[in-house]
Amino acid sequence: MERILKCEPGQYLLSGSDTILSQRYNMTYQYLTAMKLLLKAAHQIEQAHLGEPCGEFFTDIRAYISTVIILAGALLEANIYERFVDVKDGDLVITGFNLEALKKEWGIIERSSNTLCKYRNFTFRSGAVLDVNDLHYKEVRNLVKIRNALVHYVPIRFYGKALTTSIEKRFSEISTLVEYSPFVPATQPYFPMRCMSAGFGQWTINTSLDFVKYFEEKLQIGNKCEALRTELQIVRPRPY
Repeated sequence: MERILKCEPGQYLLSGSDTILSQRYNMTYQYLTAMKLLLKAAHQIEQAHLGEPCGEFFTDIRAYISTVIILAGALLEANIYERFVDVKDGDLVITGFNLEALKKEWGIIERSSNTLCKYRNFTFRSGAVLDVNDLHYKEVRNLVKIRNALVHYVPIRFYGKALTTSIEKRFSEISTLVEYSPFVPATQPYFPMRCMSAGFGQWTINTSLDFVKYFEEKLQIGNKCEALRTELQIVRPRPY
């Protein structure tokens, strides 16, 4: 055996007659692709039924969009873990990054359930700081809260009055103009029905991409997600 080599997607590096090929599978692209396909399906159904009252088709829209929202959390987790492993494996070199401390504390990082805390942890170890008051951070924090409310869903009875729950406040804090479901009255809460729209699915994808871009520009490292941005634009904003 000569040495263990690393294989990046599309690359096969061989040396010697008894080489062991070591492969590493990343999930960021897979999650983004799944989100794109799900959003396309939801958008097609939504467009086909515009102007109609809510019907059985809305069940399919809900299934697609709820999965897009849930996958946003998986995407953000996968991206930050891939960056940590990039550093551990020596594929990403950041000046001043304490690799030995990372190896000692890796178990603590893996046990953490707070996605944004992992991003702050990585940024701090890289000698930078994520501004929690930055718009990109605020938007993705709202997204994470909405995703968590969906994953850990607790039914809430609605009596026709405006809800003041913490999750409704998250929607009111969104800075971007979002097109909510045309099949749910505007008098209904945002969560969990009005947000089941292709417009909100597009916001979910764009907010994830914008945050990853903000994070990686802070550290001046390459952004592997940005190359997919154009093909991920499924829902075009309507002119007002």
